[in-house]
Amino acid sequence: MTEQVSATSHRWLSLGEASKLVGVNQITLRLWADKGLVRVFRTAGGHRRFTLGDLSHLVQEQVIPSQPADLTNRAVRVFRRRLKNHKVARPDLGTMNGDSRDHLRVLGRRVAEVAIRYHRERRNRPALLEEARFIGSNYAAENQKLGYTLSESVEFFLSHRSRFVETVQSLLPADVSRDETLGLLRDMNALSDAVLLALIAGYQKTGAVP
Repeated sequence: MTEQVSATSHRWLSLGEASKLVGVNQITLRLWADKGLVRVFRTAGGHRRFTLGDLSHLVQEQVIPSQPADLTNRAVRVFRRRLKNHKVARPDLGTMNGDSRDHLRVLGRRVAEVAIRYHRERRNRPALLEEARFIGSNYAAENQKLGYTLSESVEFFLSHRSRFVETVQSLLPADVSRDETLGLLRDMNALSDAVLLALIAGYQKTGAVP
């Protein structure tokens, strides 16, 4: 998703400026860019540049209460605490290198964000489904690089999906109707199904499964 900078009509932001605007450190933003999760451009000298337009929507989601990112942030924090308390993780997670751990965490957060947005942004569903497939393909590539079989990857994904859905349900306000709750959970599962199918397809493309 890296493109050569040629236009001058956009306001370009350096890696440092962009990371401050989005509210993440430079290492995280660089990782997202290198993995194709954030659109990035390159100057003739090879420096990363981001556009203000691409980042402004992310900032808006993070600062406005009751938006999908707000629920995502709270759910991810609680979910990670629950994982630590229950020690639900891959046996060799601690032996992964930092890039692999960070990449899987970024992908997991993106699945959470996109799944919640899928419920609330009906007009954007085609684009969100496409992003879900992209995330699933990345999951497949990373898991195969780490030596996990397809069954191991699917089992890990499903176990964490179930726990995350439960976490989101526990954080919903008391005044949310039963129909709204069921609709959110149904849509989250539908979106994550698209991620899972893309993960399986990623294994099939490499011949890891028939």
